Amino acid sequence: MFITKLWENPLHFIFWTVMVVFSVCVHELSHVYAALSQGDDTAARRGYLTLDPLKLMGIPSLVALAFIGIAWGAVPVTPSRFRRRYSHALVSAAGPLANLALAVLFALGTVVAFSRAGTRETAGLFTLFFSLGLQVNCMLALLNLLPIPMFDGWEVAALLFPALDRIPSETRQQGSWIALMLLFLTPLSGYLWKTAFGLAELLLRAATLVLPVAG
Repeated sequence: MFITKLWENPLHFIFWTVMVVFSVCVHELSHVYAALSQGDDTAARRGYLTLDPLKLMGIPSLVALAFIGIAWGAVPVTPSRFRRRYSHALVSAAGPLANLALAVLFALGTVVAFSRAGTRETAGLFTLFFSLGLQVNCMLALLNLLPIPMFDGWEVAALLFPALDRIPSETRQQGSWIALMLLFLTPLSGYLWKTAFGLAELLLRAATLVLPVAG
């Protein structure tokens, strides 16, 4: 379990936990701002216009993060308040797009930390911190873009394929749990991680072109 890293590799445990909490909160806050831009102030009125993990993630999510290394968040929206047909998809896409933006920033930070830190120890710490942030955000972006009910990718897919909206909510919920079990209890999770690491590597290579590593 992830919590064993607390005594096996405490630095990795702390950095990973901090990055997941920060990244999930930015993801959820992006949903709030996107909803506001589309006419729905439900989350803002209920106090979700914050980076407080207790509000955006909740105790069960934080406990799950400590024990198994993964977490989630949620903010309330009222789709009937949206101004446009594509508003729901736009609000849903805001979270993964925020994670992609963070991934780019952490890729740049990794390059800077590796090449310009004052000492080898400092460089190592910052490189680890930013590289974990890069991995976390690549994973969050890809995971949330999957066209699975309850995930952000479902609303994006429903915009492209309107028939998905006609699927009964009970069927969607059952489908979600089946998809999640297949994803996390089969080798599919390994492919997802491999894809996330591949995206992280791609962003890191692009970052080195923008900020060449000092010789």
